[in-house]
Amino acid sequence: DVVSNSPVRFRRNSNMRALPEPVKDGDLNRLWQNVNIPPNERLLVLGWLLECFRPQTPYPVLELVGEQGSAKSSTHERLRQLVDPNTVNLRAAPKATEDFFVAARSNYLVSYNNLSHLSPERQDALCTLSTGGGFASRKLYTDAEESLFEAKRPVVINGISTNVTASDLLDRTIRIGLPRIKARLSETELEQRWQEDSGQIFGGLLDLFAVTLNALCTVSLENPPRMMDFAILGEAMATALDMPGEFLKAHSQNQHNAILQSIEASPVSMALISMIQSGKRHNGTIKSLLDKLEQYRPEGETAWPKTPRGLGDLIRRNAPPLRTLGLHIEFGERTREGNTVIVCSARDVQGGNTPTQRSHVHTEHAFGERCEHGERLFVPCTSSEENKKSDTATL
Repeated sequence: DVVSNSPVRFRRNSNMRALPEPVKDGDLNRLWQNVNIPPNERLLVLGWLLECFRPQTPYPVLELVGEQGSAKSSTHERLRQLVDPNTVNLRAAPKATEDFFVAARSNYLVSYNNLSHLSPERQDALCTLSTGGGFASRKLYTDAEESLFEAKRPVVINGISTNVTASDLLDRTIRIGLPRIKARLSETELEQRWQEDSGQIFGGLLDLFAVTLNALCTVSLENPPRMMDFAILGEAMATALDMPGEFLKAHSQNQHNAILQSIEASPVSMALISMIQSGKRHNGTIKSLLDKLEQYRPEGETAWPKTPRGLGDLIRRNAPPLRTLGLHIEFGERTREGNTVIVCSARDVQGGNTPTQRSHVHTEHAFGERCEHGERLFVPCTSSEENKKSDTATL
């Protein structure tokens, strides 16, 4: 209901703008005419929007990825206008980690546009914002007092390449790949369409939220993912839309694709996969593994660990997604010389397939289109013609 006198007080800063005025029995389908979201990812985006309206649960991070001209910024802006409209809806990349918490103090939704890189420290900060936490710094002009920033906020970021690579943040992220736009409209036409549709969209979104909350008590998950509250809400939404099971299916596929992309972005992970694919395994120190991986190092790769400690840190960060693909990664006891022992080998987790057969990861490959299940097709560049035909048929 839209009421003249609210029973609760609202705190408003000068940058806040009004939400669209909801139209009763609105048309949520108009949303897809204003944002560039592929059909197979729309349930996830709707689930993310609804989760933004719940203050008591952790928030998944929404990452929009697409090449230049895929309407990342305009899609990002429209989604924010349905949750937390602002004078400046799209913000530049933060300069320091504490900027995330400063933004969270003044905005309900933390929003960053055209990111090109997220350091491990900033990815950790996004994890904290997703599930709730704080940041402490010394108060100005004092030596003993702390200034505390505590927040839990929805987050949406976009960029041409994937920025979320840390496995703990990856588990909390919904990554949407935006397709290339073939027919374009002017900014004036887009804005006019949004003004005409936004009330219908917001009304339809609130109607969906109401029936989703009503269906929450009917949903139970046997093997829930890490963001369990989000998964339950999404499945309740799918149930309300007469699509039971579809949200979990889309969420699982999205997480699988994100894991593959994070592995592709890690030279060390790709080298480990190449080593296992060649039939070798490792049971020894991290130092000896660093020497062994040198022959699988991608040509010209500069972001390569220079010390055993650096290699160990990278493997620990990437161990969960590598295990998902079927690699056995285990850190053992230290030797007498103080070196950590690590075991790397193939592990049969889904019935006799090697990691590379199951995930279709190749050391050298070309990207193809996504298949009907949302998985990207990989075409090996170094295998024989016969192998190419076999791999393509499998994919």
